[in-house]
Amino acid sequence: VPVVSYLALRGRCRICGEPISIVYPVVEIAAGACYFFVALHSPDKPALLKGIFLASALIVVFFIDLRHMIIPDAIVLPGLEIGLLIAVFEGRFWDSVLGAAAGIAVFTLIAEMAVGLFGREGMGGGDVKLAGMIGAFVGAKLIFLVTFLSFLIGGIVVMPAVILGKRSMRDPIPFGPMLACGALITLLTGDGILEAYLKLWTL
Repeated sequence: VPVVSYLALRGRCRICGEPISIVYPVVEIAAGACYFFVALHSPDKPALLKGIFLASALIVVFFIDLRHMIIPDAIVLPGLEIGLLIAVFEGRFWDSVLGAAAGIAVFTLIAEMAVGLFGREGMGGGDVKLAGMIGAFVGAKLIFLVTFLSFLIGGIVVMPAVILGKRSMRDPIPFGPMLACGALITLLTGDGILEAYLKLWTL
């Protein structure tokens, strides 16, 4: 309905005629698509609700970090707590704790290495806390897949701009969107990706 309304109004407010940012229908479309794929890959209603909550948080983080270069604590810290709480009902609390701890530890280490190598911050505190929230939802095993996918996506997105001279390696880049994409892919197909990877080693 919001997307149809946007198109019917030709992207302008019905009352004052001011243009409405394209971001709004894009967010609506992204949310609908994410919920659709989460529903396709959810074996039961609890998994569906868990997936919708994580996807919703990641969509908000994606657009806020992309636009403002911040990841709000008001999203990731309650999200971390909810992820741990859900894990209690799923009977995998310690896996959730380890996933959160691993996410925080890995991205803290990356941040410290960036400071040591380049003399400046390479990973913000928001990214560290976001990794912890994601780890609470996906667990200790899959948080490393999230990390790999997020850096792979980051490389695919950023390197062409660097090669073409449109960006430099020193330009600040919001990493929250990369993490969000890696987490969504892992949420939907993470177990399948790991299974396919392990099969390669058994050939």
